[in-house]
Amino acid sequence: MLKGRKTCHTGKGRTAGWNMPLGYPIDQGKMSPRAVTSHRVERTKTHTHTHTLHCRCSGNQNNKLCVMCFLQGVADFFNASCIPGSQGDPLSLCQLCKGNGAGQFICDKTENERYYAYNGAFRDGTRAPVREHHRCHLVRVPARGIVVKSDISGTAVYDMLTEGLFLRWCVLSSGEQQKCADMSEAFSAKSLLPSIQCVMGSSVENCMKKFQNKEGDAITLDGGYIYTAGKTYGLVPVAGESYTGDSDGSIYYAVAVVKKSNRDITKLEDLRGLSSCHTGYGRTAGWNIPIGLLIEKGLFRPAQCQIPQAAGVFFKNSCVPGANLPGFPDNLCGLCVGDSSGQNKCEKGKDLFDGYDGAFRCLAKGDGEVAFIKHTTGSRVEVTQYGHCNLARVPSHAVMVRPDTNIYALYGLLDKAQFKMFDSSEYQGSDLIFKDSTVSMIRVAERKTYDQWLGQGYMDSFTNMECNSSSKEDLSFPKPNPKPHPCSSPNSNPCPSSNVSPSPTLNISTLATVPVAT
Repeated sequence: MLKGRKTCHTGKGRTAGWNMPLGYPIDQGKMSPRAVTSHRVERTKTHTHTHTLHCRCSGNQNNKLCVMCFLQGVADFFNASCIPGSQGDPLSLCQLCKGNGAGQFICDKTENERYYAYNGAFRDGTRAPVREHHRCHLVRVPARGIVVKSDISGTAVYDMLTEGLFLRWCVLSSGEQQKCADMSEAFSAKSLLPSIQCVMGSSVENCMKKFQNKEGDAITLDGGYIYTAGKTYGLVPVAGESYTGDSDGSIYYAVAVVKKSNRDITKLEDLRGLSSCHTGYGRTAGWNIPIGLLIEKGLFRPAQCQIPQAAGVFFKNSCVPGANLPGFPDNLCGLCVGDSSGQNKCEKGKDLFDGYDGAFRCLAKGDGEVAFIKHTTGSRVEVTQYGHCNLARVPSHAVMVRPDTNIYALYGLLDKAQFKMFDSSEYQGSDLIFKDSTVSMIRVAERKTYDQWLGQGYMDSFTNMECNSSSKEDLSFPKPNPKPHPCSSPNSNPCPSSNVSPSPTLNISTLATVPVAT
């Protein structure tokens, strides 16, 4: 049925376009290149010579004569063809090829030939639509495969090739779930890999356990959780948030903010008996840094690791989302208001006073007298003194992953993404997945472990929050005879109006009293 027809092939030597369609008529006895007589003509300036070559390919069928005869046999069987790579010998094998449309690259076995590859075939002599390929085809051909040495585990190679095709991002709220889904769709539309799958976690700790069970791959965490994720669960940072667009932006300042009317608050001990607003229990700027600093200065001494109980005594009333745990003082949740319906009071991620914006809201609109937040929160007022008057210089939030994750692929995904990753205005909540104040993501560079990312200064301050629960003595970590700081001196003016620049090594022990409209 195909003899004398015009044919199109994917290319010489290719499976579906050469080996199978030509092997089939040979197998059926329709084509016999082994018995073909080929006439070849050679011309010189003075003579024309015709050579007749008789093919007998019973031996090595790859020898030059046999190949030449096979090609001539194909040319004799079909009327005209386009078989990219046949080099026009015989000429009819390239007769239908078009090249690049400009007369170049005709019959090339490359994309320069517009008829090359799969742009162009029935066993029972009938025709059928292309969608009927499963019943109307020349032959079923095995898909392309990867070949490895016999001493290499095929399963290991398969796992290596398939593991990085998707990334499971752990989210903590319905707002994050929706933003994650939109982010995944946007990445897929740009054919960016790995593809994002969104996994809901009931808490940060629950997400970490999912990673441990290989049920999740990535999450963005603040310093306090980075410490736990790295030390307890073995996670590593892959990218950090930058709040200025460069590597210097991978830090922020933890500050204590008071209302403008509270001018008598000038030093740490003035915080005793106040109502406090915190971003959340275990959070860096809202809990670990200020509480660790109060312990370091000896302003309270938690007995037998009972830090929350000591904080409950030091502050009159507080909102510490996440402190609604058994045995914790009730007043740590006393200022919390719950969600918009009044439910979920003191719940992390749900209370209206949760997070940076929530703690600032607690101060500005609630009954709080001091808020422990980061310096960029509350940008409605000018904050000019955070650089030299702050509680601590803190590493930015970072994306944490399991150590076997391809960190280069993940950073490349975040770096190339065309999606409003740092804007949560269209969703329920703020700072969803990434902080809204983030400008860009930056590489971790040499800071490849949790402790390297956090830095020695932060690691040192964090030890103030750790203690041996079996200890029977009061635990405090005051440094002997600390040098007084201009921001904490009883005779000093409030820090924002001071012209004194403290030593950088004392930044962790300073208090920023940033004016806020009452």
